[in-house]
Amino acid sequence: MVIFFWLFFFACLAAVMLYTAKRFEPRTAYKLKIAIFLIMGFIGLLSFVGFYRYTAGLPEEQRITTDTTVDRRLKIASSPYIAKEHAKYLSQDSDRTVRYELAANQALDTDIMRILMNDPDPNVRKRLSRNLTVPIDLIESQSMKEGDPIVRQAYVDALYFRKKRENDKRSGVVLDVDPKVRITESLEKLSPDSEDFRKIRLSTSGKPFLYSIDMLASDPNPDVRYAAASNTSMSGTVLRELLKDPDKGVQEMAILTMSRKDSTDADSLETYSLHSNTYIREAVANNPHTPSYILEQLSRDGHKQVLLAVAGNDNTPPHILANLAGSKDVEILRRIARHKTTPQSALRDLALHDDVEVRRRVALNPSAPDAALERLGRDSSAEVRNATAINGTSSPILLAKLAGDAEPKVRSAVAMNPATPVEVVKDLAKDKVPLVRIPAEHNLRNFAETLRNLSKDSDVFRRRQVAQNLNTPANTLAELANDEDVYVRERVALNPNTPRDVLSKLSRDPEEPVRLAVAENPNHL
Repeated sequence: MVIFFWLFFFACLAAVMLYTAKRFEPRTAYKLKIAIFLIMGFIGLLSFVGFYRYTAGLPEEQRITTDTTVDRRLKIASSPYIAKEHAKYLSQDSDRTVRYELAANQALDTDIMRILMNDPDPNVRKRLSRNLTVPIDLIESQSMKEGDPIVRQAYVDALYFRKKRENDKRSGVVLDVDPKVRITESLEKLSPDSEDFRKIRLSTSGKPFLYSIDMLASDPNPDVRYAAASNTSMSGTVLRELLKDPDKGVQEMAILTMSRKDSTDADSLETYSLHSNTYIREAVANNPHTPSYILEQLSRDGHKQVLLAVAGNDNTPPHILANLAGSKDVEILRRIARHKTTPQSALRDLALHDDVEVRRRVALNPSAPDAALERLGRDSSAEVRNATAINGTSSPILLAKLAGDAEPKVRSAVAMNPATPVEVVKDLAKDKVPLVRIPAEHNLRNFAETLRNLSKDSDVFRRRQVAQNLNTPANTLAELANDEDVYVRERVALNPNTPRDVLSKLSRDPEEPVRLAVAENPNHL
């Protein structure tokens, strides 16, 4: 601004001198030039002094707003003391990096946020979505108007995260920051060519070079150590050293990573399960090696994410799942409905739930009782009936009923189910709909081979399905008679196609249910 003033001053001076040279005699013109020069010089000096005294009294971030250097504008954009008028000026800056930096400033006015929400650069709008000071109503309105799908998803994610924080605040739960946020923000502040940027990326890679682990975990930059602590490939020794880190965030990230590792001992997991950080308790609840008594303690946690982790852990005992089945939260019930060890009494109740997805997951559950599957086979939702037709433990009678379903995809699922009787599959091979007819024809061609392969499946529910199938070949049933699972042997003993010599062997089985099943088989005599 000062430069423009002086250029204007010299232009005016030159114009006046040319004018006096033409209008007056040389001696008079000379005197006038000297007088004009002195007067305008005095005015210019006063304006310069006044401008200097004015700018010297302003805060630095306001004083340098008039500067054209990008680095100085970036400094203003990140200042927590930025004035509204300067923020408005920078929100329309020609350099996108200035606007990008401004979008992360938590001292912005709502009007400035609205301007940035309409920024032409999608990266600026995406950066603004992560600003925790943006009101939720603004995020909601922008998520519906946003045209870029990636930015729109960022607003949706931010909306979910913010609402979760609000619910936590109302319920008195300790507020946590997502552990990924710090790493993301650290990378955004760094230049991709910088050494620290490379270190953080190396720390978060799947398996950093062994020689660099100690170096990254002891780096002077706490953000690098934080990223190193997030890597599950780090050894327990290095992580235990990071537990003593002076940075609290690094300590908590090391605990979080230890909570996720399979090698962490039960005593440590019990200690971590009492931590105030919800992400750490959630990680303990997700760990497949967490003892049942710790999972039972976490099943009474006040945070939904922890309860979801307990309900989704494959090793959660049935009695804990039965207690969680009394929850009113649909998301928790959906996880329990698909859990293989959920008690049948709980699955019978869930089969009557109003939520279609809960019923669909019960219909897919191999542990679902026959009575629940019978009810779900008559469900008003085609998705639920389709899931029942897919379930390998559905009875042959139920599958035969579903073969007459009006929905083609339900009949198609019946045609592909190895538990479906051959006669039913033959009828489906004549279906007018190709979606049903083609899989039925394929099933008929490969029936014996499919059953033979499933009899060796690692999933015990698949082997039980083959053992009860009336179309399973005799030699496959003879192999299943040696299965370690008592219920597989019991179903072999009930199958009318089981050879007599195999039944004779099963009659001496150490398990009583198997011996009783042999007695019920019409071929045992």
